[in-house]
Amino acid sequence: MNKLNFLFTALILMILVSCSKYNTNINELPTWNSEWLLPLVKGKLSFENIKELSNAKTSFDVPSIDIGYASGVQLNVPQISIPEVGPYKQPLSSWIHQVQFDSLEIDLSFTNVFPIAVGAGTKFSFRRTPTTADPNNIIYQHTITNDIAPNQSYTFNVDLINNAVSDTLYLYLEQFNSPGGNNVTFTSNPSKINIEVQIIDIKKVELYPDKSVVEQDTVEIDFGDEDTNTGGLDTSSNGTVNFFIDNALPINCYTQVYFLDPVSSVIKDSLLSTPLNIVGCNTDANGDPTNVKSSKTSFFISSQRIDQIKKSTKAIIVFKLNTNGYPPPYVLMSNQTYLKLQITGDLKLSFNLNSL
Repeated sequence: MNKLNFLFTALILMILVSCSKYNTNINELPTWNSEWLLPLVKGKLSFENIKELSNAKTSFDVPSIDIGYASGVQLNVPQISIPEVGPYKQPLSSWIHQVQFDSLEIDLSFTNVFPIAVGAGTKFSFRRTPTTADPNNIIYQHTITNDIAPNQSYTFNVDLINNAVSDTLYLYLEQFNSPGGNNVTFTSNPSKINIEVQIIDIKKVELYPDKSVVEQDTVEIDFGDEDTNTGGLDTSSNGTVNFFIDNALPINCYTQVYFLDPVSSVIKDSLLSTPLNIVGCNTDANGDPTNVKSSKTSFFISSQRIDQIKKSTKAIIVFKLNTNGYPPPYVLMSNQTYLKLQITGDLKLSFNLNSL
C-alpha cells in the first residue's frame, strides 16, 4: 500500500505546511480577520497501485536432500534424472484468489552450490496449482540451455502477456538432470532461488470476501525552516480541512494519521478525531464499478494544534482494509476501478497586532 500511504501523507503535509506559512507575511495582510481557501488538491488511485496485489519477492532454499542426497558424506554420483523437484510455493496475498493480467514480469536467479552441475534441459516451471500433471496450469516454463556448474549462478528475466496467477505461485525444477560427479560431498548449504514477480498491467482481480488487513507506515515529517510558532496568529485562528472521496474500489478502508512526540516517539496527536471511513463500491461480473461511493468528512484545526503537529518529526499512517460484507465467492475488480481524493482547506485567521 506504499503509494496510497505516500499519497495521503503528501496531501496532509501540504495542507499543514500551507497553514503554517501564513504567519511569514502577515504584515502584508490587509485586514485583521481574513478567510483563505487553500488551492484544491487532487489525487487518484487505481488498484494497480496497490503493491500487495502486484509485486512479490521471495527466496527459496533447495537443499541437497531434495535431489536425493544427504549432506556431509563423500559420494560418487552417477548421471541422474528426476521428473520434478519441488514445488516451492510463493503466496502472493491472502486476499487474492486469482489475478488476470495483460503483462507480468518474472525475474529469477539460481545459485548452484551443489558439487555437481545442474544439466541443460532442466526446466524452471511456474504453475498455478501444485501439480505437474495438468498442462493447463502452466504460467511459464524456462529451459536451461547450458549446464550450470557448481558455485555458478544463473539468471533470467521474462515478460508474459495475457495470463493469470492464483493466490499461490508454484515453482518446480522439472526434468532435473545432472552429469553427476565422483568423490563429491554435498554441504548443508542449500542452493538458492531468488524470484520476483511483478504484475505490470492487471486486467481483473478476484479477491476473497471477508478478508481484512492492517497496513501501517511510519513516515518522516520535515517542515524545513518553518517556525514552530504561529507568531501573530491569536487563539481564535483556525481552519477546516475537507476530504472529498469518490471510491470505485470494492474495498472498505479506514485510515488515521498519528503524530509522534519527537523525544519519546509515543503518539501525541491524531489528524482525525475519528478514522476516515471509505466504503467500497459494487462491481459487475466483469469487475467494473456499478456505482461510486461518495463521502465527505471535515475536521477542525486550531493554531495551537498546528503548532503541536509541527513539532513532530514522524507520523504513523494506519490503513485498515477489508472486503467485509461482499457476497462470496469472490470480489471482482477490473482496471476500471479507482479511488479519487480531493482536499480543500478553509482557514479563518485572526491577527493580534500586539504580537507583531
